[in-house]
Amino acid sequence: MSDLEGLTAEYEMLQGEINSNSQVTANVFAITVTGVAALIGYGVQTGNWLVLLSPFALLIPSLWFIASQVESTVRIATYVRTFIEPRVAGLHWETRLSRIRMDHARPDSRYTLSITGIYGLLGAACLGLAWALVGRSPQELISMGVATVLLGGSTIFVSIQCRRALSTGCQCDYTASWEALAREERESAASDSKNWHVGGR
Repeated sequence: MSDLEGLTAEYEMLQGEINSNSQVTANVFAITVTGVAALIGYGVQTGNWLVLLSPFALLIPSLWFIASQVESTVRIATYVRTFIEPRVAGLHWETRLSRIRMDHARPDSRYTLSITGIYGLLGAACLGLAWALVGRSPQELISMGVATVLLGGSTIFVSIQCRRALSTGCQCDYTASWEALAREERESAASDSKNWHVGGR
């Protein structure tokens, strides 16, 4: 297999992984929203404020998973821009997409904002309804207050991580890491070539 064929095959494999990440993210998002809506409906129907806190068992882990998928996509895309597209004529998608995002809009302005916004609204709805149904005893109010701080804070923290995963800073960090690795490989190859020529004399 030639270098060109190898790079093309790698490009196709990585693009397939990016597409897979997008599909998995969409599926997780849809399942989470459906499950949370069902739990909210059940909690309101039964009047149980504890049931209305249970959606966070879906919201927080799934949002963390989405953040990891988004970061994985960024890691792959920056690798493609650094190692593959400059070496294969006709492959420019990731490079051009990155330039458009950098020049015309914040890369995290729509995609992650829409996801974290919906998750935030669902979380706020759960907490608001739970506060409406919780008993007035001091023990229940204290428990609800602690739950609000822990669950609300965790959701905010994971939302920030999700926004960061697609931020300009994250993309620049991965790009810098890949470029540093590329330089190391070039320097190592040049050193090996020099040693081979010296040893062959």
